Parts: sequence; structure tokens; C-alpha cells
Amino acid sequence: MSQQLDRTKSLWEIWVVEGLEGGRWAMLVKTHHAMVDGVSGTDLLAVIMDLSPDGARPEVAAWSPRPAPSEVRLALEAVANLMRSPYEQLRAIETSTRALQAGAVAARRSSGPRGLPARGVTFNLSP
Repeated sequence: MSQQLDRTKSLWEIWVVEGLEGGRWAMLVKTHHAMVDGVSGTDLLAVIMDLSPDGARPEVAAWSPRPAPSEVRLALEAVANLMRSPYEQLRAIETSTRALQAGAVAARRSSGPRGLPARGVTFNLSP
């Protein structure tokens, strides 16, 4: 079971295990998580293991998509997400600051002779 599925083939395998006690056999199913989650995998196995040759068709609920959100709605939801996760915003600021700092250091190193500070840089870039 720890061997990965061959991604050049279908992302599922079914193995038939024969020779079990009492003349029994078993099916071992291995499915990639990109195909099914726990609930849909259980539903799929229930259909496969149905004993009747003419399995009952499930009733399909009517579905229609919601209207596409407006630009204003998207902006409001983005602001709401920012307010709900201040920790993530602080992490994003920290990451951006480090990237800017690394860029400034690289720019300073590439300008002028090595070992001399770049002209016009007035902020501290030390770690």
C-alpha cells in the first residue's frame, strides 16, 4: 500500500485477494486522494458493492450556480478575510519585508566596486 500509484495510468487500483480462510476472498481498493475524499470514496464503494444487478439510481437534486460576484463584493470579501486573519497578514508583511531587504542587499552588492557601500542607500540593511 505504500507504493505510489503509477501516474501514467488510472489513479486507482483494485486488487482481488484470494485464498482467505473459509474459501473467502477480498477486494483491496487504493485510490488517489485527488479522485475521491473519504465520503465520496465510501459512496463509490457502496455502489460497487451493491448486491443487486440493477442498483437503485440516486435522486439527483436540482442545482444551479450562484450568480458571479460583483467587483465590489469581491473587494468586500477580501477585506473581511484580511480582518479575520491578522496573523497571516503579519506573516505576509514579514515575508515581503525580507524579500525587499534581500533585493536591496543584492542591488547594493551589484552596484559600485565590491566592499564599498552603494551610494544613496540611507537605511540599515543589517539582519
